[in-house]
Amino acid sequence: MIYRCFEHIDDADASAFVRLFRAQVDDGQQVLHTFRELVLGGFLASRGLRMRHNLHVDNQTPDWCRLSATAEPDAIVEVVNFHPPRMIERDIDTVARTGVWVGRMPPHVPRLRSCLEDKATAYRSLAQRRGIPYVIGVFSEFTADVEPEELDECLVHPEHGLFDAYPVVSGVIFFEERSGVYRFKYTANPRASRPVVLPEGEF
Repeated sequence: MIYRCFEHIDDADASAFVRLFRAQVDDGQQVLHTFRELVLGGFLASRGLRMRHNLHVDNQTPDWCRLSATAEPDAIVEVVNFHPPRMIERDIDTVARTGVWVGRMPPHVPRLRSCLEDKATAYRSLAQRRGIPYVIGVFSEFTADVEPEELDECLVHPEHGLFDAYPVVSGVIFFEERSGVYRFKYTANPRASRPVVLPEGEF
């Protein structure tokens, strides 16, 4: 999958990912986070979008920027990796080596909403200053397994939906992996101050 992504992204970004993977070799969790950033950018680039990773824009470095025909950033994409709660994740990692974890996963919605809100504010000022769309990518860890209705509750709940509270967020692209195939679903914010449409599908 790494080499497949390299076929679509900018050569300079491919080289930068190689350096990142080498630097993070002793931190498996961070390697996976970097890998998922690559997968999202690779998918979008495979659908014809010109994407650049960690591009410096007004002294900030969003995960991905889409470039216009004049090579200017015209959209920002930031990735959230959603995990189970840390203690449960440690338990799962420990048990997975010797058997099967058995337990009860707490509701995802409060933590997922908090993660989305943190990300929504991270590049809000940049998106507003530049007047460009801002999209949040959400990867659901297998051990977290976010259901579509849980994400919908976070985004469009009539009292505390992210889309109403943060019109700067143009949409959310949710992706997960099943048997080596990544599936992407895009939900546009109907109240977005700067609407944008991103591709969906498998990669």
